[in-house]
Amino acid sequence: MSYKGFTIKNVHYASLTSLTTVDTITKSFTGEADIGIATAKGVLQIPLFKQKSAIFIAGRRSYYDILFKTFGKGNADIFAFQDYNIGWIYQPNKKNKIKFTYYHERDEAGTVVNETGFSKGSAYKKQNAFGLSWKYNINNQFSNEAVLYQNTFSISLTEERRNVSTFYKYNFTTAIADVGLKNTLTYTQPKATSFIGFEAIRHNFMPTKFIGDEQGEQFNIKNIDDFNALDVSFFASSLIQLGSNAKLNVGLRNNNYVTNGSTFNSIEPRLTYNYQIKTRVLLKYLIHD
Repeated sequence: MSYKGFTIKNVHYASLTSLTTVDTITKSFTGEADIGIATAKGVLQIPLFKQKSAIFIAGRRSYYDILFKTFGKGNADIFAFQDYNIGWIYQPNKKNKIKFTYYHERDEAGTVVNETGFSKGSAYKKQNAFGLSWKYNINNQFSNEAVLYQNTFSISLTEERRNVSTFYKYNFTTAIADVGLKNTLTYTQPKATSFIGFEAIRHNFMPTKFIGDEQGEQFNIKNIDDFNALDVSFFASSLIQLGSNAKLNVGLRNNNYVTNGSTFNSIEPRLTYNYQIKTRVLLKYLIHD
């Protein structure tokens, strides 16, 4: 997965711009699992339709929260993460490849106390994203890939307390939801690969939402209204092989950000030089505006 960041009045926002999944269909069912003391993860690949299609399932989860709840004697620290990825790939012939992926992530941290009633304070972030892509191989040198994606990312803070005389629960949430389209034309040569394309993203910002309940009296407050923005960019880059150990990446991106009737334009050149000194040692020099 890849992310793109941008800044408005010294506030930095980040959003998902593309989804990358396994790109190869195996001949047979494959899978692996890893179960540790506090976490578990697993991957499955199921081929379909005579190796023209496959389903991918991957996930991981920690169970610190279960351990703390079991051995915490009524009090517990909340520390848990989970993420799941489901993908589908279909390749009817050598020229066409279609991919779909769905991703879910939730991380939570906090404390629970049961000494003088019930008390809980926690913070979590949640993300749901999907992507649909179509890659068309025009010939041996040219290919085109179009990606449609949607992503929702939120952060929430919750505080709750219950005893004989007091009850309250507060929840504060901020979120961003994106819908985007990206198209990339690729030109492949023996020692260089070039890319040219465009990307358009519609951002829906939901800065603050405060929900509360005090002694049964509920309220819903928005301190800042939601607002939308449009981010359109055009890009070109080239990855050049300089011998067996060195690579040069040259690129240029034009960004056009539109919000509240105003347009902000920027030109971003990029130059990256990579030199592989040893198997585990890489020298990287980057110039980026």
